[in-house]
Amino acid sequence: MNKVVKKINNQTLIFDYRKFVFWVEESIILLSDLHIGKVSHFNKNGIFVPKDVSFENLKILKSGIQDYSPKEILFLGDLFHSSYNHEWEEWLDFFNNSKLIFTLILGNHDKINFKIENLNIFKNLIKDPFYFSHIPCTESSTFNICGHIHPAFKIRGKARQSIKLPCYYLTLNQLILPSFGQFTGSHIIDLKSNKDEILVVSKNQIFKV
Repeated sequence: MNKVVKKINNQTLIFDYRKFVFWVEESIILLSDLHIGKVSHFNKNGIFVPKDVSFENLKILKSGIQDYSPKEILFLGDLFHSSYNHEWEEWLDFFNNSKLIFTLILGNHDKINFKIENLNIFKNLIKDPFYFSHIPCTESSTFNICGHIHPAFKIRGKARQSIKLPCYYLTLNQLILPSFGQFTGSHIIDLKSNKDEILVVSKNQIFKV
């Protein structure tokens, strides 16, 4: 299957294999950790990365917009990586030419020193019944939706074979989104409680482990 539908705090969240969540009642796409500009940053420092990675990220997001017709896109931090470079341009054009609302929860990599048209920026945000942040929050009594961790799960096969795949990590009071960007790295996690859930995403599907 390519999506999983869950009710959380009486709200409908659609977990998509493209590594974003669609909040049905508010018509918002939630995603985290694109790290726009990271490819150019690495190439500038002599580490070659294919330049079409950033374009592919935007292409995937546009496909999600076409499928769900959201009113708003909410980025849960690390939309950008390091300082401004030319890789930002196609995204800035996208923001300027779209009728959607764009909101960013500041992440630790978001070094923005100029105004970006059509992008609302917050340190954190409450949209009842959820508390949105970049770094996972353990102190909030409100259900926390966040990013930052770049969670991944290692699936082990026979003969010591294994594969690492991005995942959503869901607990009773928190949801950690996978990194939306394709060149961001990941952090392997395991279930901390039998009440927690891990939803793994691969190229065209999403499944529980």
